[in-house]
Amino acid sequence: NIITRTYKAVDEFGNEDVCSHQIMLERLKLNDIIFPDQRTVAAGDPIRCSDDRYEYDQNGFPLPWPMDPTTGSGSGVPILCDPFTGSGTGMGPITGSGTGITIICPLTGSGNGVPLIPGPFTGVDTNIPTQVGCSAVVLYTDLELPQIGCVRKIMRTWEVREWWCNGENSRGGIQMIEIIDDQAPEFVCPSDFTVTTNDDCAASVEMPPVSPVDDCGNGFSVKIDYPLGLLQENGGPVELQTGNNIVEYIVADDCYNTSSCTVNVMVRDRTEPVTICDQDVDVNLGFGGMNEVFKETFDEGSWDECGLDRIEIRRMDTLCVASDTLWGDSVYFCCSDVDRTDLMVVLRAVDLGGNTNQCMIRVHVHDKIPPSMTCPTDMTLDCREAYDLQNLGVSFGNPVVNDNCADTQLVEEVTSDDVNQCGIGEITREFVLRDPSGNIYQSCIQHIMIGNETPFVGANIQWPINYSIDNGACDLSDLRPEALNAINPIFGFPIYTAGDDECSLLGYDYQDEVFEASPGGTECAIIERTWTVINWCSQVNGIFEKWEIPTPQIIELINTAAPVMDVAGDLEFESGNINCDSGDIMIERSATDDCNNPLIWTYTVRDGDNNIVAVGDTNIIEGVYLIGTYSIEWSVTDGCGNSDFDTQNFEVINTKTPSPVCLNGLVAYVEPTDTDNDNIDDSETIALNASFFDGGSFHTCNNPITLSLSSDTLIKTLIFDCDDLGLNSIELWVTDRITGAQDFCAVMVDIQDINTVNICSQNSNLVDISGQVYTEKYEEVEGVMVQLGVQDLEDMTGSDGVYAFDNMPLGGSYTLELAKNTDPLNGISTLDLIMIQRHVLGYDRLDSPYKLIAADVNHNDEVSTIDMIELRKMILGVYDEFPNNTSWRFVDAAHHFIDSQDPWLGVIPETYIINQLSSDMDIDFIGIKTGDVNGSVIAHSEFKDDDIQSRNSGQQLTFNIQPQMIAENEVSIIQVSSQNYNNISGWQGTIEFDSDDVEILDVRPGALDIDVDLNFNLAHKDSGWITTSFHNKEPQIIDEDEVLFEFVVRTNRTLNSAELISFTSSVIASESYEGTNNIMGLHLENKGPHNVQIISARPNPWVESTEIEFRTTGTEIVEWQFYDVNGRLIYTDNMKSLPGIQTYKVERENLNTSGVVYVRLITSNATADYKMVLLD
Repeated sequence: NIITRTYKAVDEFGNEDVCSHQIMLERLKLNDIIFPDQRTVAAGDPIRCSDDRYEYDQNGFPLPWPMDPTTGSGSGVPILCDPFTGSGTGMGPITGSGTGITIICPLTGSGNGVPLIPGPFTGVDTNIPTQVGCSAVVLYTDLELPQIGCVRKIMRTWEVREWWCNGENSRGGIQMIEIIDDQAPEFVCPSDFTVTTNDDCAASVEMPPVSPVDDCGNGFSVKIDYPLGLLQENGGPVELQTGNNIVEYIVADDCYNTSSCTVNVMVRDRTEPVTICDQDVDVNLGFGGMNEVFKETFDEGSWDECGLDRIEIRRMDTLCVASDTLWGDSVYFCCSDVDRTDLMVVLRAVDLGGNTNQCMIRVHVHDKIPPSMTCPTDMTLDCREAYDLQNLGVSFGNPVVNDNCADTQLVEEVTSDDVNQCGIGEITREFVLRDPSGNIYQSCIQHIMIGNETPFVGANIQWPINYSIDNGACDLSDLRPEALNAINPIFGFPIYTAGDDECSLLGYDYQDEVFEASPGGTECAIIERTWTVINWCSQVNGIFEKWEIPTPQIIELINTAAPVMDVAGDLEFESGNINCDSGDIMIERSATDDCNNPLIWTYTVRDGDNNIVAVGDTNIIEGVYLIGTYSIEWSVTDGCGNSDFDTQNFEVINTKTPSPVCLNGLVAYVEPTDTDNDNIDDSETIALNASFFDGGSFHTCNNPITLSLSSDTLIKTLIFDCDDLGLNSIELWVTDRITGAQDFCAVMVDIQDINTVNICSQNSNLVDISGQVYTEKYEEVEGVMVQLGVQDLEDMTGSDGVYAFDNMPLGGSYTLELAKNTDPLNGISTLDLIMIQRHVLGYDRLDSPYKLIAADVNHNDEVSTIDMIELRKMILGVYDEFPNNTSWRFVDAAHHFIDSQDPWLGVIPETYIINQLSSDMDIDFIGIKTGDVNGSVIAHSEFKDDDIQSRNSGQQLTFNIQPQMIAENEVSIIQVSSQNYNNISGWQGTIEFDSDDVEILDVRPGALDIDVDLNFNLAHKDSGWITTSFHNKEPQIIDEDEVLFEFVVRTNRTLNSAELISFTSSVIASESYEGTNNIMGLHLENKGPHNVQIISARPNPWVESTEIEFRTTGTEIVEWQFYDVNGRLIYTDNMKSLPGIQTYKVERENLNTSGVVYVRLITSNATADYKMVLLD
């Protein structure tokens, strides 16, 4: 058949072109088919089972054509020789391996072969089955023949069939295929390894098995060839020799293909050899001082089971041969080793396996050759020749020692130095040669004599010559040899012209005989100076040589200049002493002199009557003189009798003011008077002279005085009339007529009209001024001093707070001033601090202007933390009064504050001014206790016990101290905790201790933010007490296991910490505060064996009775003692106490006093003190 195929190409613009070609289909020619070649051993082309290019079917027969011709290979397929093929794109000639080579037709030898792959024909280019086109099929069958040896035989029968015009044609062929195994098994060879020998110097080694792999699946066998035999197993035990053993693994398959590998097995001897040494070896040195000792001397039969390679020795250290510290066959010993006790030699054995072992030998080196010594000869030298006493051998030689170990011989040198300070005498050197045991081999002595060949003589002395000094010297000290020597050495000291050297020790001395001149002479002094020279290096029969100056040296001191007294004027001393003397006065004079030497002073003091009242010999007059005039006669004289004189006057004046004395309670009565001289009384008057009011005014020193009723001394009389009825204030003046000094006193005179003449209306101009002082809570304030601004017009409030001034004249002007500055601690406590702080922080505002004024502790018209600081100092006892404030302040009760939260917005009326009194007046004041913002002040003595008791809840905060023994002089920490610190905002109290036994060094914070400077006053710790005040802005809850704060203490004797301190109310009340207003007690729960404590008194202060809460530790009879403020014992009582906390009640009738009462509780081994206040 012929097929014409036409192609047309069209581009994007519609242009096209057409071409065609013809395809001719030709019938299959069976005779052109060539069947595959034989694949046999005989043909030289068998298939190897290890060739991975072949693929096999389920029977293990190789496929004729690979599944993937590009990677595999087949056993071969028939080839059709077609002259029209030969494009060169076919497969291999028979196998079809993907080599890309043109298939060669065996008939023509050209590349036009077409492989006929078994199965229906398919087009080479179209991959379309060709049964339709060719009507042919390729088939094959395999028959496995019996195996001969290791060759597997397969007979493959090929058949190609063609169906043609209802007929069938076929052609066939036989292909023999042999599969052979010529590849040895493969396995991984074991790694080289090392083992250790056993006791017989051999090794039994377990050889590991291998895992062979054979690609043809045949069986295999393993054998192991080793130097001492052959092991016919895959692994197992073998016996190997010491050293490197080459072991071969041999693996063979059933076709006798073999593979092998070798393993190096190193058998090592790791067992150390046995070394046997002499423990001690003695070595004696010869005449050469050096001995060589070989290793055999020290070895006592060292051995090894596998054999020794060598034995060697070395020294641990050496001063003989340095290389002896390295291993060798011998070592040397020398003189430096003699008698060493630590000389060690090491012996080392090395076996054939390189293992080593060593042992130590102690070597004793002896030098038994005795030494000999030759001493240096005796010598003589002059004292001027130098030598070193510490190294005499340089100058006088050393002994020579003859010995094989001469350098090691010990030669002792004992030097006896009998040489005086002049270098003259004898030196003895004794040399001793000893053996190592200290025994003397030999000894000898060298004598060295030292003398003076040219001694000192008297002719070598040049004596000082006479000297005279005129107005150039001021004191005998200027004539000392040192001073004269500075002028010229010939006047000073003896001069040595020769012989003053190291062999002479020359000294000099002198004796002065001083002749002091009398005044008027030409010389101040003459000195005869006798010189002596001594040579301490020259003795004759124990007496040192001396030389004395033949004639004494004469020295004259001449001075004619007199001292000049400094100019001084007359003096006046004023004194205000009541005993009319001058008091201590001092008058001092001075003078100048050409010499700065002490001057001789004298003075004589005469009074106005020329009587001598004082004499002296200094330039200073000190003393007390009566009023009057005095003269002083001064004289000053220098050391040469030259003098100067002067007279000086002084006066003593008393300047004390006179003392006025007024009569009080004066009453004067007006009398009818005719003022217009018409013989009719028209007024009532009385004239009072200054002497009427005088009660004996005087001047202490009897200076004349003048009395007057004004500072003007001319006003001596005052006239009183009807307008002056009632009390009148008068000033009585007293004037010193000498000094003009004045003073006055004020007095009240009551002018009354008691006559029957009714010119003056009786009492029509007298009224009363009165009022009451009470607190904001209407509690009367007692003890307030109320003054009217007029001297002697004052009244003090009683327990009802009332004051009164009766019969005051109309028209008078007065200023009411109130004052009370006592008992500043009354009513204040740490609770006030808590309330002030909460106000400052804005938590709880103080709700009245009076509380705000009370909180203004520093009086600066505001409430701040500064007020809290000032108040705390008062509580702690740092202050005994407020620095900038008074204990009480008072405000006009009628005053209305503009702003109750700012009382300082306007002027606070603390006084009341009366201008022209016109009627009776009732003026009340509100008393404000400074610092008391919770109103706890005890304002008056009638305060009831119930009122006091209601302020305390009866509960207590308990502080705890754990007992511990503190040694004498030991610094220790005492920790304070609390078993019920629940909702506590603050506390205060007095801490007492025995200052003889305990010293408080510091207070440290714990869970509480304690500041020792802020919360404690330690100023009185030397007296055995301190005060404390603490508060927090919010109530706190602290666990009983936490430390609140701690004391750092030192004890002077061994004590239990529970005995050291106690909380009392002796200075400030011990109390605590629950929440912000609940007052509780405070006590310390001490655990000590001898503890006694007064915890509190409730109430305190009290009026009728109080109960004292206390604690003791045992059952016994205790004594109570009560003292007043003067220390007087006012009451005692005894009672039986039990261990723990208990109470004791005391009644007012038992105590005949009021105010502060001190309580003392006495037990058999301790005391406790407390302070309370008893009110009237």
